[in-house]
Amino acid sequence: MIMFSETPQSILKAFMLSKLTGDTVITEGSSSLLLFSGDAVINTDSYNLEELAQQYKEQFHRNVDWLHTHKGNELMHVLYKALKHCSESKYSVIFKAVEDAFTKGIEYCLQGASLPCKKLNSLSNDVSHEVYRMIGFIRFKPAGEKCLVAKPLLYHDTADLILREFQGRYPNHRVVILAGQYARAIENGLLFDVAYEAYEKYLKEDIYDTVWEEYYKSQYIEPKKNTRLTAAKIPKKYWDWMPEGKILKSEE
Repeated sequence: MIMFSETPQSILKAFMLSKLTGDTVITEGSSSLLLFSGDAVINTDSYNLEELAQQYKEQFHRNVDWLHTHKGNELMHVLYKALKHCSESKYSVIFKAVEDAFTKGIEYCLQGASLPCKKLNSLSNDVSHEVYRMIGFIRFKPAGEKCLVAKPLLYHDTADLILREFQGRYPNHRVVILAGQYARAIENGLLFDVAYEAYEKYLKEDIYDTVWEEYYKSQYIEPKKNTRLTAAKIPKKYWDWMPEGKILKSEE
C-alpha cells in the first residue's frame, strides 16, 4: 500500500508508484485498511520524482517530460490548491485527473477535457475564490505591538495562502489567523503555529466592529438598496461572520 503526503510532488509519485508496483494508493476511507492489512507500506517521501518519472517512461513508453516544464508547474499549482479543499472526495478526483495527465496528456488535463479534470479545476478554483474573498473581507484587529489578528470563516485549508497575501500588505507585522481550533502566523516571510489562546483574547473587544458598523451605515443609501447584488458580492454564508452581516440580514 502506498502512502503519500499533502504535496503535489507526493501525489505524482504515488500515482507512478501505483502503476510501477501494482500497489494501492491509500486515499480517504482506505487508511483504516492498514489496521487489517499485512502488506508493506510504501512511503512516497522515500522516492525521487525524477527517477520515478524515468522508470515510468521506460516501462510504459509514455512521454512525461512535461513534468519539468511550465505545464508541469501549472499542474503542480492546481494540485496544491486542490489539496487545500475541504471535499472528502478530493483525493479520488485528484488521482483520476492525474491519471488523465499521464495517459492522455498534460494539455488534456489542464484544459478540463474529462470530468475528473473539470472537477480538479473546480476544487482549485474554489480554494482560489476563498482566498480572493478573504483578502477583501478580513479586517484585522491589533494584538500587541506590530501584530494583527483575525478569525475568518474558512471552509477550506486556506490560512497559509491568505497569510502570504497579507504579509505583503503588512511587511513589518506578525499576522495571525485563527481558523477552527488552530492558529497560524506569518512573520518575515515565515509561516508557523502559535498558541490559539494567546490571540483569541484580542478578538473579544468589539470596539472595532462597532466602528465599522457605524461607517457602513454612514455609506448606506436606502433608495439604492439592491439585496441581490449585495448577495452576489458578499455571499450570504458570510453574513453571520462579517460585522455588517446583521445589517445586511435586517435589510433583506
